[in-house]
Amino acid sequence: MQDIMEERIYLWSSIHTPAPIQREYLERTGKLLFLSELNEALQERLNSTPIEGVKLLKLAEDLLEFASSLRENKDDPQTYIVQPGGSPAFQAMLGEVNTSPRYNQDHVCWLMYSHSVLKSEDVPQADGTVKKVSELYHMGWTTV
Repeated sequence: MQDIMEERIYLWSSIHTPAPIQREYLERTGKLLFLSELNEALQERLNSTPIEGVKLLKLAEDLLEFASSLRENKDDPQTYIVQPGGSPAFQAMLGEVNTSPRYNQDHVCWLMYSHSVLKSEDVPQADGTVKKVSELYHMGWTTV
């Protein structure tokens, strides 16, 4: 039997590039693919999330269907949509569609989000002013 970690497919769906620590984890634990490289039109739709409910529903269904199509073994539920972008309304719709008994019989995916913490500090400058320096730290992943 193949190790479950090798069966994972990670579909990076964010407009942003993964941080090195994020990329290292994803590549170490599965196969990292980029929506922007595999389906540019779908990535563009995700980057320009519609406002109309019916269009949000269609986008959620299309993203889940595309992600599911990447699995070699259709019985393997280890497909992860990583950092799906879009509006809060789209996020709610994506979660709803992904857990719908009508829909998820054929398209089972996990939604995976980065958990980060913003740390800031005031750094005195040579001219006496203070500059705020902020850095985002990746703390781990949340999977739903």
